[in-house]
Amino acid sequence: MVKKLASAIALLLTTPLSANADVFVSGFVTMVEASYLPNAAGFFLDAGYSGCPAGSYLQWRGPNNDGNPSVVTPGFDMLVAAVVNFAPVGVSFSSGCTVHFLYLQQPPPA
Repeated sequence: MVKKLASAIALLLTTPLSANADVFVSGFVTMVEASYLPNAAGFFLDAGYSGCPAGSYLQWRGPNNDGNPSVVTPGFDMLVAAVVNFAPVGVSFSSGCTVHFLYLQQPPPA
């Protein structure tokens, strides 16, 4: 049993979650910018990591980073909902401040 558990943990630690997402950060959106819609939704997050510090300007341009309006606009709506509801957002980065995935998380208890 221990050998099976150890091999499962080793497999999980060595297998990447996604080819595009290396770092996951959770934080609150402090500001949303709509200037580049529909191809990009700009925002600021109060959390970060060494490759993209907290407070950095981020752009959601879709999971493929191609600025597809059919996915950028719903992402912008989600960011606005996160600000209005004070809900945390999960962001997956590949390198630097390139955002590949957005996740709306449950708001903290009142």
